[in-house]
Amino acid sequence: MSTQNNNLNSLDACNPALNATVSASAGSGKTWLLITRIVRLLIDGAEPGNIIALTFTRKAAAEMQIRLNERLFEMATATEKDLENLLQLIGCNSSEKTKAVASGLYEKLMFSLYPVRIQTFHSFCQDILSRFPLEADIPPGFDLLEDSSLLERQAWQVLFDKAALSSNVRLNNELDIIMQVCNGPDNTLTALRSFLSHRSDWWAYTTHSQKPVDFACKKLTQSLQIEQQNDKEDTPIDQFLNENTRKNLTLFASLLREIKNKTSEKHASNIENALSDTKADNNTVFLLIKSAFIKKDGEILIQGRQHNPTLDKKLGAEKANRFIELHLDIAENIQNVNEQLKRLLTLKINQAWYFAGNQYVEIFQRLKREMRLLDFTDLEWKCYQLLQHADNAHWVQYKIDQRLDHLLIDEFQDTNPTQWFLLSPILEEIAANPEQRARSIFLVGDEKQSIYSFRRANPALQAQASEWLADNLSARATPLDFSRRSSSAIIHCVNQIFEQPDIKTIMTGYITHDTYLKSLPGQVLLCDLFEGDEEDSDEAEPIYFRNPLKQARKNPAKTLRHKEADYIAKQILQLINKPELITDNGTVRAIEFGDVMILMRNRTHIEIYEDTLKHYGIPFIGSKKGGLLDNLEIQDLSCLLNTLITPYNNLSLAQVLKSPVFNASDDDLIVLAQQSNEKHSSVHWYERLLQLAAKPDNKLSKALQRASTLLPRWQKLAEQLPVHDCLDRIFSEGNIIKRY
Repeated sequence: MSTQNNNLNSLDACNPALNATVSASAGSGKTWLLITRIVRLLIDGAEPGNIIALTFTRKAAAEMQIRLNERLFEMATATEKDLENLLQLIGCNSSEKTKAVASGLYEKLMFSLYPVRIQTFHSFCQDILSRFPLEADIPPGFDLLEDSSLLERQAWQVLFDKAALSSNVRLNNELDIIMQVCNGPDNTLTALRSFLSHRSDWWAYTTHSQKPVDFACKKLTQSLQIEQQNDKEDTPIDQFLNENTRKNLTLFASLLREIKNKTSEKHASNIENALSDTKADNNTVFLLIKSAFIKKDGEILIQGRQHNPTLDKKLGAEKANRFIELHLDIAENIQNVNEQLKRLLTLKINQAWYFAGNQYVEIFQRLKREMRLLDFTDLEWKCYQLLQHADNAHWVQYKIDQRLDHLLIDEFQDTNPTQWFLLSPILEEIAANPEQRARSIFLVGDEKQSIYSFRRANPALQAQASEWLADNLSARATPLDFSRRSSSAIIHCVNQIFEQPDIKTIMTGYITHDTYLKSLPGQVLLCDLFEGDEEDSDEAEPIYFRNPLKQARKNPAKTLRHKEADYIAKQILQLINKPELITDNGTVRAIEFGDVMILMRNRTHIEIYEDTLKHYGIPFIGSKKGGLLDNLEIQDLSCLLNTLITPYNNLSLAQVLKSPVFNASDDDLIVLAQQSNEKHSSVHWYERLLQLAAKPDNKLSKALQRASTLLPRWQKLAEQLPVHDCLDRIFSEGNIIKRY
């Protein structure tokens, strides 16, 4: 596809007369295209209040609103020639009428009673539910619960209090099963929170049933192909250990004895011991027999149990055939039993999860109802039920339909099934009356960029939605695969990855990408791969105590992550020292530290990489989680305040002196430490500092001289002023901001 054709298709997607679905890769200008579509709708005469653009985050919605306002302001203030260019850029004719409309749009929207609605999915659902609370069976004037963590903990506590009651034996038993499978309460909480976060899927699956847990268990039993069993019926192991199997096992053990090697003797003993132990339960007997036929990886033992000259010589041809036949028959039966046991265990675990999870959800929902609260999941589910299954769903759809002519959906790859099904009635209404009034649908997304799977996003819905819109609304599918952000080197790398046969089977709709920035330099470098991370030693290191002023901290053992961090730091220094040239807004310049970004898969080991960057003197801005008090600068000031209140804390004083507040060197601290050899010297460094400063011939560094002057002054302030006023004086006198 040429650049020219790509531009043509992009502008076709902006045509208000057409419905369009756009597959837009990263950096290809999809937001520009979406805003252009809105502008073209407004120029075409669409009422602003009848245009709705949906996206997935408030930040994205705010960004779209800002861009729309900027675009309209640009047209309102442009010269006649510039306005013509702007209209041609978006595929509009530049007639006098069109220019007059375009230049007046900014003012029209500023004074419009019903402006263009750019919303998140959740705010869209909230608006609908606020209009129809009785029809949706929710409390009028409900509040939105944005952070449900506290309520989840309360529901968790209520669940366990409920399980402790003697009347709730089943709940107690089911929780006990999950505890055993998940190895403790923490993982049990994780499992039930997962159920809670996917509760709309649970409701969708069981909503038509009076007993949701029984229904789900019955369906799972059918999926696992397990026949319903009574408590009195034999288990798969009991059925396996019948008289015929025992007879075959006895014969097989005797044949193993005739082979006369160490392995066969061992297996024969296991079988004979299992069959002869009348006190052992059937599970123990089965495991012992299983060890003689099945390897640890679940495969059937083959070595020594196939036709070969040695086996035929020891057993004879007839016995060898019988031996192999028995082995394969018994081993296959054991594997069948194993499979049945796994299915029964899967059913048992999921039955417990369904029951306990359903109880947890019911408690959580009850707590919210009592407080007249709805969370984001409730908004989606209640809106879906209102539009699809309410008694007056058609009337509600009709009312919504009156104020919705043009629907635009951004980031469609992050849509979840509930969101798609709540949109379906709106789309069907638009499709049902195409001639009634000018209406349109515009959908944009990229399967490769779906990142909200933890919120049940399903990128496969994009292809389904595009197909539905094409069949019912003649929507045009438009690929937007020319990047406005990346160099040819980056795009070439992307193509090489996604055009591999294995990837193509997953991403069937992938189209070769290209870029407008043909001349932009770029490079993709595959660095050394540091696979895996050494496991921590099982042996706990002995606890030792040290004087931090005299003994250095013991260095932890180096792992592969330390080596990887070291490699990354050296690569960055190589780019800076070379220096590598980059293009910035059309200007070629040397690369700077701020041009480098390090992406981590998770935050678990981020401190290793940060410490390594510090070691190499590489400045960085980390996205470290934590509050204000976790920042190094605040910790320095906290130590300063501690020093002013309790000046005899040597460790706090050492940190303050080394910090940018005074910027003392290691040699300065050594001067204070060595004063212990002097007569009448105090054990406290603060007093030593003042004593040294009082000597007329002192040779203290500027840092220590400054500290000896400011610390006593600030100490008096700390005794007289509130902490915020004291800090204000310290910041001013110490020039703290500039020093940091």
